[in-house]
Amino acid sequence: MLGETFEYIDRRTNTRGVAEQVSHHPPVSALHIENENWQFKQSTSPSTKFLGNSLDLTTHGQSYVYFPKTKDHFYYTNPCTRVHNIILGSMWLEHFGHVSIKNLKNGETCVINFKKSGMFQGTQYKVEGYVYDSKGTQCVKLEGTWDQYVDGTWLVDTAGVKKGQTKRLWKILDDNFLGEPYHFTHFAGSLNECEDEDLVPATDSRRRLDRLFLERGDIDNATHWKRVMEDRQRQDKKKRGNQVFKPNYFKEVEMNLSTDATSELKKVWVYAGGYWEQREKNSVALRDATVENQETNGFCTSSVRGTACDFFSYGITPNLSDPTNTTTTSTDAENVTSSDEVEEGDLESGEDTSTDV
Repeated sequence: MLGETFEYIDRRTNTRGVAEQVSHHPPVSALHIENENWQFKQSTSPSTKFLGNSLDLTTHGQSYVYFPKTKDHFYYTNPCTRVHNIILGSMWLEHFGHVSIKNLKNGETCVINFKKSGMFQGTQYKVEGYVYDSKGTQCVKLEGTWDQYVDGTWLVDTAGVKKGQTKRLWKILDDNFLGEPYHFTHFAGSLNECEDEDLVPATDSRRRLDRLFLERGDIDNATHWKRVMEDRQRQDKKKRGNQVFKPNYFKEVEMNLSTDATSELKKVWVYAGGYWEQREKNSVALRDATVENQETNGFCTSSVRGTACDFFSYGITPNLSDPTNTTTTSTDAENVTSSDEVEEGDLESGEDTSTDV
C-alpha cells in the first residue's frame, strides 16, 4: 500500500532500519538500514512477466552499501527471478542474469553470472564471475551455487592471499530453514515478530490484515482483505486527483556512480529522516489519540490517516505478539468474509496486483 512502512530492529547488533512504499504506479519500495559499521540503502520497482507455466520477477533494484570506517561504497544490481511450474508440476525457482558490483570509492568491480538452468534443469543454481581491480584486471575467480556456497580463487598475489589459493567465501547454514508451511529462513520468519507493539505505527506491514490471515493459513480472508485494501487505495488516488503523493521518510536524489571526472547520475531514494525521532515521541500512535493529538502525532499525520495504509482503520487490530488473536475496534469487523463473496467489480479490469503484497 502507498505509504506503508516496515521497521527492523536488532538490539544484539544495534541495527535498525525502516522501509516505505514511496510509489504505487510504478510500485517502488525504499529501504534504509544501518548500524555503527555499515549503512545499506535500496530502492526496488518490481515488475512481473507471465510466461505460460512460469513467471519472471525483475526487481529493477538499486542497492548501496557504505562502510564508514574504510569509506568503501558499493553499488550493485539484482538478477532476474523465475518461478517455474506455477500451474503444472512441482514449483521451483531460480535466479539468472548478471549482477554487477562497483566500488564507488576506487572503481573496483565484480561481475557475477547467475547461470540459467537448461530445459531439463541439469546443473541448477550455478554462479560464476570475477573480481576486477580499477584497471580491469581479473584478480579473483568466483564459482559456486547461490543456494549453497561460493569459492574464490586468487589469480594474482595480494597482500593477504597468494596467487592460486582458493577460499570458501560463503556457505549456507545447515539449519537455516524453518519447516511448514512456507520454509522461511530463520531470519525471514522473525520479521513478523514485534517486541514493541505499542510503538509500531498504524502503517507498519505487520498490521496488514491480509498478512494476518495468511499467517493463520486462512487464504479466503487473506484474499478478501487484500482486495478491500486495494479498493481503498484506488479511492485514495481519486481523492488526491492531480496531487502527487509525498513520502513521509524518503526523498529521491541523484547519485554519481562514476569514480572519475565523468558524470554517471542515477536517481535513488534515500532516507530523509524523522522516523525514529517520531517513534520516540509516539508510544500509542493512532488507536488512543484524539483528533487534535493526531495532527501532532508523527505516525498519524493527515497524509495517512484513513487511507489504505492506515491499518488501524479497517476495524480489526492484529495482536502482533499473538497472530491468532485480534482486537475488534468497530463493527467493520463484521465485514470479514470469504473472498468468494467479493464482487468482481472490486477489482479494476486489467489491473495487475501481483506485486502489491
